[in-house]
Amino acid sequence: MNDGPAPLTHADRVRALRLAAESMEGASQRWAERVRTGQTDEQLARALEYEFGALGGCARDNIGVTYQGSGLKLWADRCIGSRSQPPFAEGKATLWLAREVYGIADPEERQLGLF
Repeated sequence: MNDGPAPLTHADRVRALRLAAESMEGASQRWAERVRTGQTDEQLARALEYEFGALGGCARDNIGVTYQGSGLKLWADRCIGSRSQPPFAEGKATLWLAREVYGIADPEERQLGLF
């Protein structure tokens, strides 16, 4: 019995973010610089808005991804391009995922000096 496509895993969501945030030429160099300097939440939000653009999408390795800079929204599914479900990440959740995926520190985070 087929109950439809398998749910997205955390690895799928990470891949979706990378597909959305690395779709433009030169993105890997820009992300390397952001990792090197760190980004405040505001800076990181602007960076993601830039990389996502107004609205985009792609499909690779059985994952369809749609992304929107406004609201930092990410959709992903195995139906290639369907946005019938709510985004799996938006706003702060997208910032947190980007910090995790790229290892970007917040230079304003005072606790970092304790580690």
